[in-house]
Amino acid sequence: MPVGSVLAYAAPTAPDGWLLCDGSHYSKDTYPRLFAIIGTQFGGNGTPQFYVPDLRGRVARGVDGSAGNDPDSGTRTSQASGGNTGNNVGSVQADALQGHVHDIDSSALDSTNEGDRISTE
Repeated sequence: MPVGSVLAYAAPTAPDGWLLCDGSHYSKDTYPRLFAIIGTQFGGNGTPQFYVPDLRGRVARGVDGSAGNDPDSGTRTSQASGGNTGNNVGSVQADALQGHVHDIDSSALDSTNEGDRISTE
C-alpha cells in the first residue's frame, strides 16, 4: 500500500507501520515520507508538525473536483488550524443529518402476502 493510504481496520490500535486517523499531530522529522504525501492538508504548520486525518465518527469521502455532485463543497472547513478548506483534500463538512419521514401505505400489506413486512407500530 502506498504511504498515505487510509485503510478501514477493525481494532482499537493501529498495526505496525500505520497511524490511526484520529487527528493526532506528528513531527515531519519522525514521519518524513508521510509528510511528503499529505503535508499540512489536515492541519499543522509543517514546522515541525502536521496532522493526520480525523475520521472518528466521520465518513471518509473524496473531493467533488468539478463533478458537481456536492453542492456544499465550497463550505467545508479545516479539520485543524492550517488545514485545507473548501473543495480540497483535508477539508471537513459539519453534520448534515436532517430529520425526515417515510410514508408507508400499510393497505398494500395484506394477510395473503407472505413477503417481508415492515412494522407500522
